[in-house]
Formats: sequence, structure tokens, C-alpha cells
Amino acid sequence: MDQMINEWLHRFWQYLPNLIGALSFLIIGWYVIGRVLRVLEATMLRRAFDPNLSSFFKSFANIGLKVFVLITAAGLAGFEITSLVTLLGAAGLAIGLSLQGELQNFAGGVMILLFKPFKLGDYILVGSAKGRVREIQILNTQLTTEKGEAIIIPNRNLTNEIIVNYSNLSVVRLELLITMPLENFDAVVWESKCLSIMKELVPNIQQPSPEFLILNVDAIEETVQFEFSFDVERQKESQLRSEWWKHWMRANLH
Repeated sequence: MDQMINEWLHRFWQYLPNLIGALSFLIIGWYVIGRVLRVLEATMLRRAFDPNLSSFFKSFANIGLKVFVLITAAGLAGFEITSLVTLLGAAGLAIGLSLQGELQNFAGGVMILLFKPFKLGDYILVGSAKGRVREIQILNTQLTTEKGEAIIIPNRNLTNEIIVNYSNLSVVRLELLITMPLENFDAVVWESKCLSIMKELVPNIQQPSPEFLILNVDAIEETVQFEFSFDVERQKESQLRSEWWKHWMRANLH
């Protein structure tokens, strides 16, 4: 029994320097990581990085550095890290294959945040989806339509589709959705009234290119929905939209 205890003590004293070295490296490494992350955060803040992108880079750097410190500390402590690294690589490959679609969304989100084909508040068209950009996340982007509907688009679609950014143009399309009782609807009359309001609002635009479209006729609710659109100067879009509805209400066109 005494011989076994002495053998254990001997092994412990032999292993102690490795353990102290590993713990010291772990403590120092954790401290250095904290300093590096603070410097990285300050640098991105100074260079006005996108907040979403800054948060992602900080989290990515934090995880990567801590994994490196843990593996190195395990090696200093005397553990065989070759098999551990192989296991982590295989696990990473398996996770990557199972989450391939999400990784594509993630890569698309990084590309959007880096190259900024659009920004919050821009009015864009992607495929058949059209709306104002409400939120840009790492995995998806949310648009809000004129009806107040939320459209959530995976970021991989945004990197593979043609994007029309109306907010980058000096002239944009002002689209107005109107719903009214079917019994009161006459396409010729209502198109004429819409054109009349448009001429009051944008007398200086040479070619407003107005368009009157019937979108839906609901026989059950006995309503009709139509869209009237025309070109306006981008900086005046919000003002003209508000003015349109004032004219509309003032004339009792409902």
C-alpha cells in the first residue's frame, strides 16, 4: 500500500509542472483573449462597422481563440491532442453538412453586411418580393410591404437573386394600395380621380408614368383592391405619400 501511494505521489510530482504550466497558460490566455476582444471591439466601433457584423466577428473571434487556448492547454498538460483535433474536425464537418443551408444563409448575411447592396429603410425588389428593409440579420432579412405584411427572406436567396434597390435611384415608384366596396367601383372613374390627384402632387415631373392595376376582386367580402403608382423624386416620397392620403380623404374618395 505504501509503495502504491509513493508511486502515485511520484507521478503527481512529475505531472505537477505540466499541470501548473497548463493552468498558467489557460489563465493568461483567457486574460489576453479579453484584451484582444476589447481592442477588436474598439477598432470596429472606430471604423463604424455594422453592429450586426461587429457582434458576429467578436463572437467568432471569442470562440476561435478560446478553443485554441483550451487545446493548447490540454497539450501542455500532457493530453494527446492529435485525436482530439481529429475528432473536432470530423464533428465540424458533420455539423457543416447537416447545416449546409444555414451556412449558406450565414455566408449570405456576411456578404450583405460587408458589401451593403441595401441598408435599413431601403425599398427593394427581390424576385417577386417587394418591400422596405426592416431588419438585416445574419441568417435572414425582413421586408415590410405596403400592406404592413412582413416578408422574411433567407440571405442565400438575396445573394443569388437580382436585387432592385429603388432607394438608390433619384426617381422611385410611389405605390398606393386602395380597397373599396365593389358596388362603388368603376375602373374608368377611379383611374381618372387618381390621375387628377397625381397631377396636383407632381406637376413638375415630365413623365410620372402612372399605372392603374386591379389586384383583387373579393366576391365574398364584396370589395375590390387596386394599386395606383407613379414616379416621384426619391427625397419627396414620404411627403407625397402623406399628401396623397390627405387629398384622398379630403375628396371623400373611399
